[in-house]
Amino acid sequence: MNNYKFRIIYGDYSGLEKKAIDFVSRGVSEYINYALPATKADKVTDDLLKETNLIIIGTTESNALLRKLCDDSVYKNADKEEGFSIKVTKSAFDETAQMIIISGFDPHGVMYGAAEFSQYFIGDTEVTYVNMFFLRNGFTTGELPEYEYISAPSIKQRGLWTWGHVIYDYRKYIRNMAQLKMNTLIVWNDFVPINIEDIIKEAHDYGIKIYLGFSWGWNEARKENGGLDISNEETLTKIQDIIISKYRNDYAHLDIDGIYFQSFTETKDASINNVVIAERVVKLVNQTAAELYKTNPDLLLMFGLHATSVTEKLEYIAKTDERIMIVWEDCGAFPYNYIPEKIENYDETCELSKKIAVLRGKNDNFGVVTKGLICLDWETFKHIRDRFVMGEQSERFIKNRLVEKKKFWNYINSHWLNNADYAYNMVKLLKNANENTLITALVEDGMFEEQIFFAAALYAEMLWDTEKTSQELIRKVSIRKDVEF
Repeated sequence: MNNYKFRIIYGDYSGLEKKAIDFVSRGVSEYINYALPATKADKVTDDLLKETNLIIIGTTESNALLRKLCDDSVYKNADKEEGFSIKVTKSAFDETAQMIIISGFDPHGVMYGAAEFSQYFIGDTEVTYVNMFFLRNGFTTGELPEYEYISAPSIKQRGLWTWGHVIYDYRKYIRNMAQLKMNTLIVWNDFVPINIEDIIKEAHDYGIKIYLGFSWGWNEARKENGGLDISNEETLTKIQDIIISKYRNDYAHLDIDGIYFQSFTETKDASINNVVIAERVVKLVNQTAAELYKTNPDLLLMFGLHATSVTEKLEYIAKTDERIMIVWEDCGAFPYNYIPEKIENYDETCELSKKIAVLRGKNDNFGVVTKGLICLDWETFKHIRDRFVMGEQSERFIKNRLVEKKKFWNYINSHWLNNADYAYNMVKLLKNANENTLITALVEDGMFEEQIFFAAALYAEMLWDTEKTSQELIRKVSIRKDVEF
């Protein structure tokens, strides 16, 4: 490559496009010895476009330069929501220079394209070989390889599920989600954190929808809390009143995207005191939801449903209010199982998944929480019985805890390498059964904010792209600059 410096030509430095520019600036910075200049597209002169290697970022709406290049068929833009196009080629403005195009169908796509370029493309071009391997810096020596990639998400709603008190740095946790092209976060707490508005804003700044979870009888049903007698109508009425009051007092004023809840289905029993759990929980959920809809008719409610107690009673679950999204978990073998080596009865799990994905029709408001990554230590778990500050732990605490959690991730990563196809085939099955499927993965107390581990990154890529082979995804994730085995 020539000795010309790189320059960013951007469309808009706000919102998600700002995050995109920040991603690229951060990614390139370790390969250059100068501050990367950035110029707004509508301020560009012909002289600036010459004798410079360009990084052109934005949408065709925000960046007139991208619009012209697309109109001139220099590159092809993505044609689906959240999609992006990346092209590395000879500059259209100076034949001795190069240009890098990062163009999004929309602002989400710009940010995801920037993450893809910064974490995958740069990592993939860093190592080369002649007779042996060596490192190269394509930003200062030699040309960057020609490259073109257009992509859009296979699963429209994809993300993570976690208890809030084990997010130790919410800013990094959310940023890592964005770098993995995730757009959905479900956070469960016994009590709303006092800094929840900051967390909500941070998620929205990265284009991530955030759903807050709380108990609709789940706490009361646990054995250590005495168990819940669902045959007692008066008891359930009291729980309903508590739910409605809690929503109106603690959640209704927040700028959240919806409410996630669990009730009394986390058991292997189909009935309690001769009352069918599936029938009673649907009655409680529908009646409670009807009251909440009076306050907020546009509220998205997510019914976190444990399959273990209702698998043989699906006719009752099908009567759940269609406005409520049923989010299933504990549906059988990996990737629903906590342990990634538990693949027994996988075929039966697939058959159940096909049924629940269309339980209320082909366009069912449907989602799943998958597991097999990392979870809370339930042997030492203690409920947080009061409000608290979420995600503001010290760097020393985080780094020390990472040492412990890395041992678990080593185990998890090994089994994901071995059983990747089981998870990938399930994602494809759910997508093919219901294109509206939401898929979230349980990632809690795994130091995700400090380090993205291989298995989590692989699963994120499975949700993004169901067209490649699992081996192609494994290779791609392995080369990412932000991923650790």
